[in-house]
Amino acid sequence: MRNQYLAENRFAESVTDFCRQVEGYASFEGDGKTWLRQIGSLMLELEQRIQPLLHNMTSDTEYSMLQDLEARFALYQRLKSFLGSLDDYWSEGDLEAGDGLKTGSLADDITDVYFDLKRALNLYVAGPEHEAQALSMWVFSYRVHWEQHLRDATKQLFEFKIAS
Repeated sequence: MRNQYLAENRFAESVTDFCRQVEGYASFEGDGKTWLRQIGSLMLELEQRIQPLLHNMTSDTEYSMLQDLEARFALYQRLKSFLGSLDDYWSEGDLEAGDGLKTGSLADDITDVYFDLKRALNLYVAGPEHEAQALSMWVFSYRVHWEQHLRDATKQLFEFKIAS
């Protein structure tokens, strides 16, 4: 039981760090490379720290992106502008399509991960009576949505790091 509690707290700490980093992107004053390196490290940490939760929890919560679409789009636009040429990347589908268009977007991936994590973080910090619901929301939204965004972004950031 204690190990589960520690795993939950570590994950919540990683979520908090990731959300703060996303919210503080403007403090990097146009240095998207440094910001992306830090975001990449935090995304790897999130991936590692959610694993114990996946094995020990069921996820029986509702999930919807519809409740914050405008805020998601606003953050996406700000991050896309901030990242500039660092944002777009070739997705797997782009290579199959062969039309020369890049449809992968770090701004999109980071925005979607952020909103899924932040929604449950707000519950988590609201008090111990909400922690179980927040953890269930994190696990469920990971499985149905942000896992793929996390993996796409970390793959791209790994390739970016090698090329830099």
